[in-house]
Amino acid sequence: MRGRRRRRTGSDPQGCLGMIRAIVSASLLCLAVTSSAAEDEAREPDWFPVGEKFTYRLYWGPLRVGLATIWSERAVFEGRPCIALKYHARTTSVLAKIFPVNDYIESLVDPAGFRALRYRQLLHEGRHYQDEVTLFDHEDSLAYHTDRKKHRSRSVMMAPGAQDALTFMYYMRSRGFGVGQNQRYQVFVDDKTYELTMVGIKDETVNLKGLGKIPCVKLEPRSTFGKIYKSKGRVFLWVSRDDRRIITRMSGRVPMASMRAVLIGVAGPGGKWPKS
Repeated sequence: MRGRRRRRTGSDPQGCLGMIRAIVSASLLCLAVTSSAAEDEAREPDWFPVGEKFTYRLYWGPLRVGLATIWSERAVFEGRPCIALKYHARTTSVLAKIFPVNDYIESLVDPAGFRALRYRQLLHEGRHYQDEVTLFDHEDSLAYHTDRKKHRSRSVMMAPGAQDALTFMYYMRSRGFGVGQNQRYQVFVDDKTYELTMVGIKDETVNLKGLGKIPCVKLEPRSTFGKIYKSKGRVFLWVSRDDRRIITRMSGRVPMASMRAVLIGVAGPGGKWPKS
């Protein structure tokens, strides 16, 4: 019928890529940072080597729809040594022409105390464009958020010790995970602080092409995770049971579709992975 608009569902490419970005973000919620300077007592993190790089293939149902890369590197922010945690995702093949996605997220972390100094997300998803920056004042528990596209800025309160999504992803890797264990965290997303509970479900082996069979623990983010990532379905993460605790797989569901992010490459320092 003329004049009748097609209703968008959660199974379209836009919903899919947004969900995949959320899944990867949630997983990214497991990194952490510290850097060393001659006059600084801060040390390198002992749970991951700065400079490592992970590549994930993204799926929408059985279709390959994109690639995501997560990496860390040393940086300087306002004259201070720090570590930059970075995430980049893009659509590939036919979908890149139908619905191009090119997302970049960066978190700069203070080596002393592993707290985020600045968080930036630059998102290009179809016709949607978003450029936002958040500066953190942990002493006063304030976050200063700027929407560069709309030229708007404001300050908001945050819970003491709260971390942005990307910094949290690295931080999780500093913690061991066990079946039946619940770990609670404060995560700052979209100008609000949410409580996130990671639940250890069971031990499983994940078979990765080119990397082999990896013993993992299956985790589920619960509580306000759905509010954070605007997902009605469940999300699961598989984390390797070795000392590096690498996210090997992520999965989630929306109506009519399932999304996955599967590890396909590990590069940088840290030695051969897996070791055997």
